[in-house]
Amino acid sequence: MSEPHLCPKCEQRTIYFDGICYWCRQKEKLEFYENLSEDEIKKRQKNILAHIDELDKFDEIYSDLTYIFYVHDICDEQIIEELTKNGEYYPPEIYKKASEGLRDELIKRLSSEENIVKLNHILSALAWQGDEVVRELFFRLYGAPKPWKTKLYADTDGYSQTAGWSFDSSGKRRSLVFDKCFVCEPSQNADASVKFKAANDEKCKFCSGKMLELTIKKESLKRFGLELKNDAVLKFCPTCVGFVQYFCQNDGNNVQTDTVGEGESEDYVRDAVAVLDGQKFELANEVCMHYAAMIDGEILLGGYPQWQQDAEYLHCPKCGKTMKYLAQIPFGALIDGEGTIYMQICDECEVVGANFQCT
Repeated sequence: MSEPHLCPKCEQRTIYFDGICYWCRQKEKLEFYENLSEDEIKKRQKNILAHIDELDKFDEIYSDLTYIFYVHDICDEQIIEELTKNGEYYPPEIYKKASEGLRDELIKRLSSEENIVKLNHILSALAWQGDEVVRELFFRLYGAPKPWKTKLYADTDGYSQTAGWSFDSSGKRRSLVFDKCFVCEPSQNADASVKFKAANDEKCKFCSGKMLELTIKKESLKRFGLELKNDAVLKFCPTCVGFVQYFCQNDGNNVQTDTVGEGESEDYVRDAVAVLDGQKFELANEVCMHYAAMIDGEILLGGYPQWQQDAEYLHCPKCGKTMKYLAQIPFGALIDGEGTIYMQICDECEVVGANFQCT
Protein backbone atom coordinates (compact mmCIF):
# COMPACT_ATOMS: atom_id res chain seq x y z
CA MET A 1 0.00 0.00 0.00
CA SER A 2 1.47 3.35 -1.05
CA GLU A 3 0.43 6.93 -0.35
CA PRO A 4 -2.70 8.13 -2.19
CA HIS A 5 -1.79 9.56 -5.60
CA LEU A 6 -3.32 10.13 -9.02
CA CYS A 7 -3.09 7.35 -11.57
CA PRO A 8 0.00 8.25 -13.63
CA LYS A 9 -1.74 7.31 -16.88
CA CYS A 10 -5.12 9.11 -16.75
CA GLU A 11 -4.13 11.60 -14.01
CA GLN A 12 -7.78 11.59 -12.88
CA ARG A 13 -8.38 8.82 -10.37
CA THR A 14 -6.79 8.46 -6.94
CA ILE A 15 -5.12 5.11 -6.32
CA TYR A 16 -3.43 3.63 -3.25
CA PHE A 17 -1.01 1.26 -4.94
CA ASP A 18 1.78 1.28 -7.49
CA GLY A 19 0.87 1.02 -11.18
CA ILE A 20 -2.24 2.36 -12.90
CA CYS A 21 -5.95 2.47 -12.00
CA TYR A 22 -8.49 -0.25 -12.71
CA TRP A 23 -10.07 1.65 -15.63
CA CYS A 24 -6.71 2.30 -17.31
CA ARG A 25 -5.83 -1.39 -16.97
CA GLN A 26 -9.12 -2.23 -18.69
CA LYS A 27 -8.31 0.14 -21.55
CA GLU A 28 -4.77 -1.24 -21.94
CA LYS A 29 -6.08 -4.80 -22.15
CA LEU A 30 -8.71 -3.84 -24.70
CA GLU A 31 -6.19 -1.93 -26.83
CA PHE A 32 -3.87 -4.96 -26.78
CA TYR A 33 -6.57 -7.19 -28.27
CA GLU A 34 -7.75 -4.52 -30.71
CA ASN A 35 -4.24 -4.36 -32.16
CA LEU A 36 -3.75 -8.10 -32.69
CA SER A 37 -2.95 -8.99 -36.28
CA GLU A 38 -4.74 -11.72 -38.21
CA ASP A 39 -1.75 -14.04 -37.78
CA GLU A 40 -1.58 -13.35 -34.03
CA ILE A 41 -5.27 -14.14 -33.69
CA LYS A 42 -4.82 -17.46 -35.52
CA LYS A 43 -1.85 -18.32 -33.30
CA ARG A 44 -3.82 -17.60 -30.14
CA GLN A 45 -6.82 -19.61 -31.39
CA LYS A 46 -4.51 -22.60 -31.89
CA ASN A 47 -3.17 -22.12 -28.37
CA ILE A 48 -6.73 -22.08 -27.01
CA LEU A 49 -7.38 -25.43 -28.72
CA ALA A 50 -4.16 -26.86 -27.29
CA HIS A 51 -5.35 -26.01 -23.76
CA ILE A 52 -9.08 -26.56 -24.28
CA ASP A 53 -9.29 -29.05 -21.39
CA GLU A 54 -7.83 -26.65 -18.86
CA LEU A 55 -9.06 -23.17 -19.72
CA ASP A 56 -10.00 -22.57 -16.09
CA LYS A 57 -6.33 -22.86 -15.11
CA PHE A 58 -5.04 -20.17 -17.45
CA ASP A 59 -6.54 -16.69 -17.13
CA GLU A 60 -4.57 -15.40 -20.12
CA ILE A 61 -5.85 -18.12 -22.45
CA TYR A 62 -9.43 -17.63 -21.26
CA SER A 63 -8.98 -13.90 -21.93
CA ASP A 64 -7.79 -14.76 -25.44
CA LEU A 65 -10.97 -16.78 -26.00
CA THR A 66 -13.37 -14.09 -24.78
CA TYR A 67 -11.62 -10.92 -25.94
CA ILE A 68 -10.85 -12.15 -29.46
CA PHE A 69 -14.52 -13.03 -29.79
CA TYR A 70 -15.76 -9.77 -28.24
CA VAL A 71 -13.43 -7.50 -30.22
CA HIS A 72 -13.04 -9.32 -33.53
CA ASP A 73 -16.17 -11.52 -33.58
CA ILE A 74 -13.93 -14.53 -34.15
CA CYS A 75 -14.14 -17.96 -32.54
CA ASP A 76 -12.91 -21.04 -34.39
CA GLU A 77 -15.78 -23.54 -34.62
CA GLN A 78 -13.43 -26.30 -33.53
CA ILE A 79 -13.08 -24.51 -30.19
CA ILE A 80 -16.85 -24.52 -29.75
CA GLU A 81 -17.02 -28.18 -30.82
CA GLU A 82 -14.37 -29.22 -28.29
CA LEU A 83 -16.00 -27.28 -25.46
CA THR A 84 -19.33 -28.92 -26.29
CA LYS A 85 -17.72 -32.35 -26.50
CA ASN A 86 -16.27 -31.80 -23.02
CA GLY A 87 -19.64 -30.73 -21.62
CA GLU A 88 -18.43 -27.17 -21.15
CA TYR A 89 -20.69 -24.50 -22.61
CA TYR A 90 -18.98 -21.40 -21.34
CA PRO A 91 -18.68 -18.56 -22.21
CA PRO A 92 -22.14 -18.81 -23.82
CA GLU A 93 -21.66 -15.79 -26.11
CA ILE A 94 -19.30 -17.70 -28.40
CA TYR A 95 -22.21 -19.94 -29.40
CA LYS A 96 -23.35 -17.12 -31.67
CA LYS A 97 -20.88 -18.80 -34.03
CA ALA A 98 -22.24 -22.33 -33.47
CA SER A 99 -23.40 -24.35 -36.48
CA GLU A 100 -26.81 -25.96 -36.89
CA GLY A 101 -25.20 -29.29 -36.04
CA LEU A 102 -23.91 -27.98 -32.72
CA ARG A 103 -27.28 -26.40 -32.06
CA ASP A 104 -28.97 -29.76 -32.57
CA GLU A 105 -26.45 -31.42 -30.24
CA LEU A 106 -27.21 -28.88 -27.52
CA ILE A 107 -30.96 -29.45 -27.93
CA LYS A 108 -30.41 -33.22 -27.71
CA ARG A 109 -28.49 -32.78 -24.46
CA LEU A 110 -31.33 -30.81 -22.89
CA SER A 111 -33.36 -34.00 -22.49
CA SER A 112 -30.53 -36.07 -20.97
CA GLU A 113 -28.57 -33.59 -18.84
CA GLU A 114 -29.35 -33.95 -15.12
CA ASN A 115 -26.88 -31.42 -13.74
CA ILE A 116 -28.82 -28.20 -13.21
CA VAL A 117 -25.76 -25.98 -13.64
CA LYS A 118 -25.01 -27.67 -16.97
CA LEU A 119 -28.65 -27.26 -18.03
CA ASN A 120 -28.43 -23.56 -17.33
CA HIS A 121 -25.25 -23.33 -19.39
CA ILE A 122 -26.81 -25.26 -22.29
CA LEU A 123 -29.84 -22.97 -22.34
CA SER A 124 -27.58 -19.90 -22.22
CA ALA A 125 -25.54 -21.25 -25.13
CA LEU A 126 -28.70 -21.97 -27.12
CA ALA A 127 -30.00 -18.47 -26.40
CA TRP A 128 -26.87 -16.95 -27.91
CA GLN A 129 -27.02 -19.28 -30.92
CA GLY A 130 -30.55 -17.94 -31.19
CA ASP A 131 -31.72 -19.02 -34.64
CA GLU A 132 -35.34 -19.73 -35.57
CA VAL A 133 -35.16 -23.33 -34.36
CA VAL A 134 -34.07 -22.08 -30.94
CA ARG A 135 -36.76 -19.40 -30.89
CA GLU A 136 -39.39 -22.03 -31.64
CA LEU A 137 -37.99 -24.34 -28.96
CA PHE A 138 -37.85 -21.62 -26.31
CA PHE A 139 -41.40 -20.52 -27.06
CA ARG A 140 -42.62 -24.12 -26.87
CA LEU A 141 -40.82 -24.73 -23.56
CA TYR A 142 -42.18 -21.44 -22.24
CA GLY A 143 -45.75 -22.52 -22.97
CA ALA A 144 -45.36 -26.17 -21.93
CA PRO A 145 -42.48 -26.26 -19.45
CA LYS A 146 -40.40 -29.36 -18.87
CA PRO A 147 -40.49 -31.01 -15.40
CA TRP A 148 -36.99 -29.71 -14.66
CA LYS A 149 -37.99 -26.12 -15.35
CA THR A 150 -38.71 -25.43 -11.67
CA LYS A 151 -35.03 -26.03 -10.88
CA LEU A 152 -33.74 -23.72 -13.59
CA TYR A 153 -32.20 -20.33 -13.03
CA ALA A 154 -34.85 -18.55 -15.11
CA ASP A 155 -37.68 -19.14 -17.57
CA THR A 156 -36.68 -19.60 -21.22
CA ASP A 157 -37.39 -15.96 -21.98
CA GLY A 158 -34.93 -15.06 -19.22
CA TYR A 159 -32.16 -16.83 -21.14
CA SER A 160 -33.12 -15.24 -24.45
CA GLN A 161 -33.20 -11.78 -22.85
CA THR A 162 -29.63 -12.25 -21.62
CA ALA A 163 -28.72 -12.81 -25.28
CA GLY A 164 -30.58 -9.65 -26.30
CA TRP A 165 -33.84 -10.99 -27.73
CA SER A 166 -37.25 -12.20 -26.64
CA PHE A 167 -40.60 -13.30 -28.04
CA ASP A 168 -44.15 -12.06 -27.66
CA SER A 169 -47.30 -14.01 -26.72
CA SER A 170 -47.54 -15.39 -30.27
CA GLY A 171 -43.89 -16.47 -30.32
CA LYS A 172 -42.74 -13.69 -32.63
CA ARG A 173 -39.09 -12.73 -32.10
CA ARG A 174 -38.19 -9.24 -30.94
CA SER A 175 -34.69 -7.85 -30.59
CA LEU A 176 -34.03 -6.08 -27.28
CA VAL A 177 -30.79 -4.43 -28.36
CA PHE A 178 -29.63 -2.11 -31.13
CA ASP A 179 -27.09 -3.51 -33.59
CA LYS A 180 -24.63 -0.63 -33.17
CA CYS A 181 -22.60 0.49 -30.17
CA PHE A 182 -20.94 3.85 -29.56
CA VAL A 183 -18.68 4.97 -26.76
CA CYS A 184 -19.28 8.49 -25.41
CA GLU A 185 -16.38 10.79 -24.59
CA PRO A 186 -16.35 13.98 -22.48
CA SER A 187 -17.13 17.12 -24.50
CA GLN A 188 -17.06 20.88 -23.97
CA ASN A 189 -19.54 21.45 -26.79
CA ALA A 190 -22.70 23.20 -25.57
CA ASP A 191 -24.69 21.17 -28.12
CA ALA A 192 -23.22 17.82 -27.09
CA SER A 193 -25.34 14.74 -27.77
CA VAL A 194 -25.43 13.55 -24.16
CA LYS A 195 -25.64 15.86 -21.17
CA PHE A 196 -26.46 15.94 -17.48
CA LYS A 197 -28.10 18.88 -15.76
CA ALA A 198 -29.67 19.55 -12.39
CA ALA A 199 -33.47 19.52 -12.59
CA ASN A 200 -34.04 22.54 -10.38
CA ASP A 201 -37.79 22.56 -11.00
CA GLU A 202 -38.46 19.34 -9.11
CA LYS A 203 -37.46 17.54 -5.91
CA CYS A 204 -37.50 13.79 -5.34
CA LYS A 205 -40.86 12.69 -3.94
CA PHE A 206 -39.12 10.16 -1.69
CA CYS A 207 -36.05 11.86 -0.18
CA SER A 208 -36.74 15.49 -1.22
CA GLY A 209 -33.31 15.63 -2.81
CA LYS A 210 -32.38 17.30 -6.08
CA MET A 211 -33.13 15.49 -9.33
CA LEU A 212 -30.87 15.04 -12.36
CA GLU A 213 -31.80 15.05 -16.03
CA LEU A 214 -29.86 12.98 -18.54
CA THR A 215 -30.64 13.99 -22.11
CA ILE A 216 -29.72 12.13 -25.29
CA LYS A 217 -30.42 14.19 -28.39
CA LYS A 218 -32.87 12.71 -30.86
CA GLU A 219 -30.48 13.46 -33.76
CA SER A 220 -27.88 11.13 -32.24
CA LEU A 221 -30.44 8.37 -31.85
CA LYS A 222 -31.05 8.34 -35.60
CA ARG A 223 -27.86 6.27 -35.81
CA PHE A 224 -29.88 3.47 -34.22
CA GLY A 225 -32.83 3.91 -36.57
CA LEU A 226 -34.85 5.79 -33.96
CA GLU A 227 -37.00 8.63 -35.27
CA LEU A 228 -38.17 10.34 -32.09
CA LYS A 229 -40.25 13.50 -31.93
CA ASN A 230 -38.26 14.77 -28.94
CA ASP A 231 -34.97 14.13 -27.15
CA ALA A 232 -34.79 11.06 -24.90
CA VAL A 233 -34.74 12.41 -21.34
CA LEU A 234 -34.31 10.51 -18.09
CA LYS A 235 -35.13 12.44 -14.92
CA PHE A 236 -34.03 10.64 -11.77
CA CYS A 237 -32.88 11.03 -8.18
CA PRO A 238 -29.24 9.91 -7.73
CA THR A 239 -30.07 8.54 -4.28
CA CYS A 240 -33.28 6.68 -5.10
CA VAL A 241 -32.28 5.34 -8.53
CA GLY A 242 -30.80 2.35 -6.71
CA PHE A 243 -34.25 1.39 -5.41
CA VAL A 244 -36.74 2.75 -7.93
CA GLN A 245 -37.48 2.15 -11.61
CA TYR A 246 -37.98 5.40 -13.51
CA PHE A 247 -40.20 5.93 -16.55
CA CYS A 248 -40.03 9.28 -18.34
CA GLN A 249 -41.70 10.86 -21.35
CA ASN A 250 -40.54 14.12 -22.88
CA ASP A 251 -43.33 15.97 -24.72
CA GLY A 252 -41.01 18.76 -25.85
CA ASN A 253 -41.99 21.09 -23.02
CA ASN A 254 -42.05 18.94 -19.90
CA VAL A 255 -40.75 15.58 -18.76
CA GLN A 256 -43.38 13.44 -17.09
CA THR A 257 -41.82 11.03 -14.59
CA ASP A 258 -43.38 7.92 -13.04
CA THR A 259 -41.76 5.51 -10.61
CA VAL A 260 -42.11 1.92 -9.50
CA GLY A 261 -40.80 1.04 -6.05
CA GLU A 262 -40.00 2.90 -2.85
CA GLY A 263 -37.10 5.31 -2.57
CA GLU A 264 -35.01 6.44 0.39
CA SER A 265 -36.00 8.91 3.10
CA GLU A 266 -32.71 10.84 2.99
CA ASP A 267 -30.74 12.13 -0.02
CA TYR A 268 -27.36 10.69 0.95
CA VAL A 269 -26.00 10.81 -2.64
CA ARG A 270 -26.77 14.53 -2.91
CA ASP A 271 -23.20 15.38 -3.99
CA ALA A 272 -23.79 13.52 -7.27
CA VAL A 273 -25.94 16.38 -8.57
CA ALA A 274 -23.11 18.89 -8.17
CA VAL A 275 -20.61 16.44 -9.68
CA LEU A 276 -22.69 15.62 -12.78
CA ASP A 277 -24.49 18.93 -13.39
CA GLY A 278 -23.20 20.35 -16.68
CA GLN A 279 -21.20 17.29 -17.72
CA LYS A 280 -21.45 16.70 -21.46
CA PHE A 281 -20.50 13.81 -23.71
CA GLU A 282 -20.35 13.17 -27.44
CA LEU A 283 -20.76 9.94 -29.38
CA ALA A 284 -17.26 9.01 -30.50
CA ASN A 285 -16.10 5.78 -32.09
CA GLU A 286 -18.39 2.95 -33.05
CA VAL A 287 -17.18 -0.06 -31.08
CA CYS A 288 -17.96 -3.78 -30.96
CA MET A 289 -21.34 -4.94 -29.66
CA HIS A 290 -19.77 -6.59 -26.59
CA TYR A 291 -17.74 -3.53 -25.58
CA ALA A 292 -19.57 -3.28 -22.22
CA ALA A 293 -18.22 -6.69 -21.21
CA MET A 294 -14.68 -5.29 -21.32
CA ILE A 295 -15.02 -1.63 -20.30
CA ASP A 296 -17.35 -0.64 -17.47
CA GLY A 297 -16.29 2.95 -16.84
CA GLU A 298 -17.65 4.69 -19.95
CA ILE A 299 -21.08 5.78 -21.15
CA LEU A 300 -22.17 3.44 -23.94
CA LEU A 301 -25.07 3.74 -26.35
CA GLY A 302 -26.33 0.56 -27.98
CA GLY A 303 -24.71 -2.86 -28.13
CA TYR A 304 -25.22 -5.53 -25.47
CA PRO A 305 -25.58 -4.42 -21.85
CA GLN A 306 -23.28 -5.93 -19.26
CA TRP A 307 -25.71 -6.71 -16.47
CA GLN A 308 -24.20 -6.63 -12.99
CA GLN A 309 -26.82 -9.19 -11.95
CA ASP A 310 -29.61 -10.82 -14.01
CA ALA A 311 -30.91 -9.34 -17.25
CA GLU A 312 -33.68 -6.94 -16.23
CA TYR A 313 -35.60 -5.51 -19.15
CA LEU A 314 -38.45 -3.19 -18.20
CA HIS A 315 -41.98 -3.12 -19.59
CA CYS A 316 -43.36 0.05 -21.10
CA PRO A 317 -46.03 1.44 -18.74
CA LYS A 318 -48.09 2.58 -21.74
CA CYS A 319 -48.19 -0.41 -24.10
CA GLY A 320 -46.80 -3.18 -21.89
CA LYS A 321 -44.13 -4.28 -24.38
CA THR A 322 -40.62 -5.17 -23.27
CA MET A 323 -38.39 -2.12 -23.67
CA LYS A 324 -35.14 -2.12 -25.66
CA TYR A 325 -31.80 -1.47 -24.01
CA LEU A 326 -30.48 1.94 -25.05
CA ALA A 327 -27.57 3.06 -22.89
CA GLN A 328 -25.33 2.00 -20.04
CA ILE A 329 -24.40 4.76 -17.59
CA PRO A 330 -21.46 3.91 -15.28
CA PHE A 331 -22.94 5.84 -12.38
CA GLY A 332 -20.36 4.57 -9.90
CA ALA A 333 -17.42 5.57 -12.08
CA LEU A 334 -18.91 9.02 -12.76
CA ILE A 335 -19.48 9.92 -9.10
CA ASP A 336 -16.75 7.79 -7.49
CA GLY A 337 -19.40 5.47 -6.08
CA GLU A 338 -20.86 2.23 -7.34
CA GLY A 339 -23.43 0.78 -9.70
CA THR A 340 -24.68 1.09 -13.26
CA ILE A 341 -27.83 2.70 -14.66
CA TYR A 342 -29.42 0.88 -17.59
CA MET A 343 -31.44 3.20 -19.80
CA GLN A 344 -34.15 1.57 -21.91
CA ILE A 345 -36.67 2.82 -24.44
CA CYS A 346 -40.02 2.00 -25.99
CA ASP A 347 -39.61 3.51 -29.44
CA GLU A 348 -43.33 3.29 -30.21
CA CYS A 349 -44.47 5.22 -27.12
CA GLU A 350 -41.24 7.27 -26.81
CA VAL A 351 -41.01 6.34 -23.13
CA VAL A 352 -37.59 6.08 -21.49
CA GLY A 353 -37.08 3.71 -18.57
CA ALA A 354 -34.17 3.13 -16.22
CA ASN A 355 -33.11 0.64 -13.59
CA PHE A 356 -29.96 0.24 -11.53
CA GLN A 357 -27.71 -2.67 -10.61
CA CYS A 358 -24.55 -3.07 -8.59
CA THR A 359 -22.44 -6.01 -7.48
